[in-house]
Amino acid sequence: MTHRTDLIWWILVIRGDVAAQCLARDALELVTVADSAPPGLCALGSSAVRHGYRLTILGANRSAYHDLLESKPRMLLNFLRRDASLNNVVAFVDGFDVLAQRGPGAALAGWAHVGSPDILFGSESYCFPFRRGRTPSLYCRRTVQTLRVGDKLVCLGKARRLYAELGVDVVRHCVKLAGTAPEESIFLPKPGERIIFPFLNSGLYLGRRGPLVKLLEAYLETYAQSPALAGLTDQAVFHELAATNPALATDREGHVFLNACCPRGALRRGLAAWNASAEAYDLPAARAAPAFLHWNGNVGEEDPTRTMLMSAHARVRAPRACPGVVRVLGAQGVAEDYHRHCDLA
Repeated sequence: MTHRTDLIWWILVIRGDVAAQCLARDALELVTVADSAPPGLCALGSSAVRHGYRLTILGANRSAYHDLLESKPRMLLNFLRRDASLNNVVAFVDGFDVLAQRGPGAALAGWAHVGSPDILFGSESYCFPFRRGRTPSLYCRRTVQTLRVGDKLVCLGKARRLYAELGVDVVRHCVKLAGTAPEESIFLPKPGERIIFPFLNSGLYLGRRGPLVKLLEAYLETYAQSPALAGLTDQAVFHELAATNPALATDREGHVFLNACCPRGALRRGLAAWNASAEAYDLPAARAAPAFLHWNGNVGEEDPTRTMLMSAHARVRAPRACPGVVRVLGAQGVAEDYHRHCDLA
């Protein structure tokens, strides 16, 4: 495959000309890495355009998965270093299993709500990878020690077993669910109840450009010096860094990023109404819905939740005052795939 770093494919969709409403878009840079253009990437691009984001896709040459553990953060690092026109705040999201459901103004407002930390990661209910050898990882053990009175957790299946092994009082902390089977379970939060997702998920993070550069430099150094991590995932490296760096904040309550992992039954029922209205999907809570929805890519292409999420945004063309923009840099094949398969017209 030919590799060209100077290739740029711009897709511009304009709905109105209200410059003042573009300020939020121009204050946040949205970036992903992809080595092809499957339906998930098309859905991300469609949702980014619909909600007025400036999305950059860094095209990578196809390679083995574990090569991407080094090449993906290096591509992002090089991009942050060399593009002098970049905004100060950058959000990185996985390319194949993330959707924007509110605009950049909502993302920045959610970030401000949690104190505008230098770096804010998405979160999830399960600590993966859980073990280093036979022992739960230091990151998993330290994270559960931060739970506060009143924090409620989603404890379905293996997550409940994980919490129990880590010494969490599952009776006190696990949110009450109703239903006779896991696929029928629904959230029943009480007024004022805080449902949190305590563990860092490396598929989404947002932060200031300078701290992000330092984070990615630390990631690559840790990855190079820890051969045992090479057989795991990029999340294992970020967990290693977060275990000793409290400055790496996690969006535990889903103000910017919501991990739509479970329970499936609640998602199906919620998405039925969400698809019809094309409004933001949210957990029952007294707060604004998050800007990004993430469902773990390992659930498989045929997962019904994944299909519903992608199809909903692939067909919606809601009017907006500020234009959404997508550009593809890097590997020529990715730009060609995107141009061929992801129709934003």
